[in-house]
Amino acid sequence: MRVGLLHVQFETLHPYLDGNGRLGRLLITLLLRHWGLSSRPLLYLSLFLRQHRAEYYRRLSAVRQEGDWEGWLAFFLEGVAVVADEAVETAQRLREVVKEGRAVLLARPDATVIAIRLFELLPEHPVVTVSRVITMLDCSRPAAGKALQVLEAAGILAPVDDRRRDRAWQFTRYVAILRAGTELGD
Repeated sequence: MRVGLLHVQFETLHPYLDGNGRLGRLLITLLLRHWGLSSRPLLYLSLFLRQHRAEYYRRLSAVRQEGDWEGWLAFFLEGVAVVADEAVETAQRLREVVKEGRAVLLARPDATVIAIRLFELLPEHPVVTVSRVITMLDCSRPAAGKALQVLEAAGILAPVDDRRRDRAWQFTRYVAILRAGTELGD
């Protein structure tokens, strides 16, 4: 509740010429983390507020004009509940993507130990480069290249763009789930 109260106060102060909304929504995540209420930024409340923008602005105005703190907190806590449920669903979908990807990779005759080790790190590093793989796995450039080749052939990784030099690959299905509903996925 404190986070919701502080968010209204920050938005009411409107201390900057630009970026108050983005910063105010970021503060929600930072305060949850700071107060030990969330160990990781799993609650993307900004998306809920953006999806319900008209109601969000109406509730903020009602606090300022009528002192309707209860209405604001009910809306804010509803958002927290919705986002928490969505985070659980997202985590389950991500876990399923990893499980399916692991099964595909382990069934491949060309799967190497390095490719399997890389796959297990992809949830924490869903976008990688050859140099990053070399560092993460302490392996040679050819071994890193082979691992990326195996994961790409398995349909797990895909190049981010058409560059030949300094190419990056992404864990496509995993990243797609993470991007869903954000400006990155629109």
